[in-house]
Amino acid sequence: MDGKTVSNFTGKKLIKGEPDASSFPNGGLRETHMARGFTVWDPNSNPVVVKHDNGGTLYIPSVFLSWTGDVLDQKIPFLRSQEVLVREADRLFRIIGHPQTDLNVNCGIEQEFFLIQRDYYNRRPDLKLTGRTLFGCPAPKGQELHDQYFAEMSIKSLNFIHDVEIDLWKLGIPSTTRHREVAPGQYELAPLFGNSILATDQNLQSMDVLKKQGRRHELKALFHEKPFEYVNGSGKHNNWSMCSKETPTFLELGDHPEKNIPFIVSVAASIRAVDKYGDLLRACVTSASNDHRLGGNEAPPAIMSMYLGEDVSNALELFMKKRSMSRNLGDDNLSVVSSIPTINREGTDRNRTSPFAFTVNKFEFRAVGSNQSAARSNMVINTIMADSYRYIADDILHNRETLCLEDAIQKTVTDIVKKHNRIIFNGNGYSREWVSRAAELGLPNNVASPEAIKAWTDKKNIELFTSLGIMKSSEIHSRQSILWDQYNKDTMVEARTMRALCTERILPAVFRAQTQFSSSLSALSAALPSQNMAPQVTYVSYMSEEINKTILALNKLDNVIEHVKDLENEEVISYFCRDDVIPAMNDLRKHVDQLEQIVDYREWPLPNYAAMFFNQSWGVC
Repeated sequence: MDGKTVSNFTGKKLIKGEPDASSFPNGGLRETHMARGFTVWDPNSNPVVVKHDNGGTLYIPSVFLSWTGDVLDQKIPFLRSQEVLVREADRLFRIIGHPQTDLNVNCGIEQEFFLIQRDYYNRRPDLKLTGRTLFGCPAPKGQELHDQYFAEMSIKSLNFIHDVEIDLWKLGIPSTTRHREVAPGQYELAPLFGNSILATDQNLQSMDVLKKQGRRHELKALFHEKPFEYVNGSGKHNNWSMCSKETPTFLELGDHPEKNIPFIVSVAASIRAVDKYGDLLRACVTSASNDHRLGGNEAPPAIMSMYLGEDVSNALELFMKKRSMSRNLGDDNLSVVSSIPTINREGTDRNRTSPFAFTVNKFEFRAVGSNQSAARSNMVINTIMADSYRYIADDILHNRETLCLEDAIQKTVTDIVKKHNRIIFNGNGYSREWVSRAAELGLPNNVASPEAIKAWTDKKNIELFTSLGIMKSSEIHSRQSILWDQYNKDTMVEARTMRALCTERILPAVFRAQTQFSSSLSALSAALPSQNMAPQVTYVSYMSEEINKTILALNKLDNVIEHVKDLENEEVISYFCRDDVIPAMNDLRKHVDQLEQIVDYREWPLPNYAAMFFNQSWGVC
């Protein structure tokens, strides 16, 4: 008022902020009367200025903790895990006589998503409220012809992807790969391989760019793991590896991988890590939405196994037997035709049915959901690998009391492979035989989130995080609580949305259609009294039966929704959601989808799958 400065702003204020630490999900670590929290600038990622119509916004990568020092975000454990992994790897490589400098953890995150016309999205309340279609019968054409994968993009989607890539390059995100995926309207975007901290942040930025460009192109990018039934869902493929100044990646086979000690011990470490902490790998990708995708012959099964392939398996076997390969892998080439240059056959095959698959020079963790941050899964991978590196280093030192270094390393690796080789599965992870075999081997198969989430507070997992200084026991329990709470709320939002859609839109439309059918039949009977109307009567009767079944299913869903209000414990609610709410939702959907196939598509209150997949406004599903 008097011309004096009301507020001063300096760059120093960007270093530390003070948001409310009780209003964010914290698993009970903070209450309303314990509100103070801090954000701190994370220099591991780059700040960016995101331009928009009214100027630009400065994005500062930050970590988030409470006034008491409790970790409230995913990034601090992620940063700690990377530091711990580098420390333990450095110690191990020095012990085995292969010291490294500038150790780093890398990853590349492939992002799958769906694109639909924004108009259809706006006319689907279930998509807007839950991220997926709660109703919808199969389109006449889905993905059964396998004609979408790597197929030609439409001009509209190509223009969209082109503008997305330009925006990404402006932000310093090197996006290099885009293509159509298996399902209609599904796409994949992939960046260059890089530092895992930066890559994880950039993946979240990429999702934001996809959303914003969608608005400009009258499209909607869908990141739900299963926005449409009957076709494949979407995930993130998290490609993980380690490197140093001397070694581009420790997971590079080379000409003679059986002689590559850093490679051998890293593979042994991964075998132990995945076997011992498979439950934790499953727990780090839990969500109500990802449950629809995992194990559906479109994503890896919920059973955590690992794929090594022929070359890596042979290298391990030869190392344990102190034998050498009879050939150089680098000389293994494929000749196609004389006019095409000879192709170097990359080390080992790929297995897209495996959750943790060796792929040329990295491990691909395929279980991460499309809508999830890769921070939690990378944190877990870093942590379990750090634990295995620590174990291997200690075991080698123990063996060195009686053996030479070479024999000590060999004994440690051999013992690990013999003890943990049950986790290695190179076959078809989608097969029923593997499910039976995995059960015989004692591998956990946590199909749904409620039982998967329990793994966070398993005694060995708490010991893992606390011993390495990643998280305190209270912070682990808080994350478990948050995951249960999120699962419950996501499920109940879906259930209430389904109830509202059915009551307010679908049943009124169906009743109108039933009235029209009945009136038409009566008029036809009066005009043509001699005609046999039995087929038409049967059709109307079938419709009436499905309406009755729908109403009964709706009443059942309404009852289970109301029953949830009587439950208090988060874990109990999650099992009730899994065992009662979701089956009631599935039953209601079954009957509504039957009605969709009867009612005139012009009268149906929701855009159908054919319209959303192929932009077709005709036909009955």
